[in-house]
Amino acid sequence: MKKRILFFINCFCLLLFSCSDQWLEVKRDISLTVPSTLDDIRALLNIDLLRYDNIGLAEESADEYEVTDITFNARTPRERAAYLWEKNILDGVTMLTEWDDNYKQIFQCNVALDALLQYHPDPSEQHLWNLLYGEALFFRAKTFFNLAQLFAAPYDATTVDQKEGIPLRLTADVNEKTTRSSLRQTYDQILLDLTTASLKLDAQPLDVRQTSKPAAFSALARCYLVMHDYEKAGQYADSSLQINPALLDFNALTETPTYPIAPYNVEVNISTTLFPPYAIFNRTNAYIPTAVYDLYEDNDLRKTIFFYNKADGTIGFTGSYLGTNQFFHGTTSSEMYLIRAECAARAGNISNAVADLNSLREKRYRSIDFTPLTAVIAEDVIQLILLERRRELIRRGLRWQDLRRLNQEPNRSVTISRTVSGVTYSLPPNDPRYVMPIPDYIIQATGIKQNIR
Repeated sequence: MKKRILFFINCFCLLLFSCSDQWLEVKRDISLTVPSTLDDIRALLNIDLLRYDNIGLAEESADEYEVTDITFNARTPRERAAYLWEKNILDGVTMLTEWDDNYKQIFQCNVALDALLQYHPDPSEQHLWNLLYGEALFFRAKTFFNLAQLFAAPYDATTVDQKEGIPLRLTADVNEKTTRSSLRQTYDQILLDLTTASLKLDAQPLDVRQTSKPAAFSALARCYLVMHDYEKAGQYADSSLQINPALLDFNALTETPTYPIAPYNVEVNISTTLFPPYAIFNRTNAYIPTAVYDLYEDNDLRKTIFFYNKADGTIGFTGSYLGTNQFFHGTTSSEMYLIRAECAARAGNISNAVADLNSLREKRYRSIDFTPLTAVIAEDVIQLILLERRRELIRRGLRWQDLRRLNQEPNRSVTISRTVSGVTYSLPPNDPRYVMPIPDYIIQATGIKQNIR
């Protein structure tokens, strides 16, 4: 059953945005393949596809890595274009994972949700039904959120009704017309899905691959953070930490050039993989800029846990919470401490903000060298927290959304730059290129509005 459904998910995404007679046959076959039992739905939601966060373009465009001129010249035209923030980064692209696979995930979730709404559980099945419903909503919301960070404008409460959002597909109905929602509608749907999911899920997942209340709460905290709703972001970060406050003590980790951080460790609320792993930013080709490496003090254990010296003399990254050379994009308790701290500082609650910051730093600095921070001025504390955020969350696929959010504050906006073959390329704050273009084949098939870059 799982293999048949996955096959039709792929068929759906190949034909969804086209007018093809082949689709009539696919539709007839799908009607025979809809999951009919809770075990079928569990198998559908366990497919690896849902654990990939397809935001490679965002990581490609962020300023947390660089490549040599030799590496740059060896990469594909599309990778080079994204690296330099060119306006037309998708010229000639006929398949884009960040669009196609994200909508595969959404279709997969909608198949599960539609099946659950048709299923009438007996009392002994109600708990499992709730978990599956919450999990499907969680993964759908997560994917909508990822799409919004790529293909919709940064959230601004004054323009959310005028700005274009993303297509919101809420059922598995293949006849549904593809249209773009407003930015407000996009975020309203994400919040609705996540809030409902948080009510259905358990505090502890049945196994490490499944979702939970801390996963939903931490996703809500991330969402409200990019919406500049710091009160609610702080509340949901706190809700997550009330269930999972655990932090890894980096003093207990072994400094090694391989992967010192174990997957599914005590900090992880949900483990997902940043995808696709474009060659331009992978462990082999990319290196950490000196300006980023220098953000870490010598007594900061992350300086040796997260990084290693490459053979060419540059600095490489080895701090993935996946325990592999792939990049982690899930949520952790450490991220929630930083969100709760930032929100407290923005509200003027300095003592709580500093306490959260010190709770994290105590587990990241050598015990014999650790000195608690004592800042008392709100702006100073916010700056310290944002600096700590850069150190802690490096290479997790979050820098792009942080730039989009913080560039809206004049005192925190930055111009990012890269130099290739002696020429410097720059991306100023709030530039239209902070929104990715929608693939031309989608525009041609659906008639939806293209993003202006």
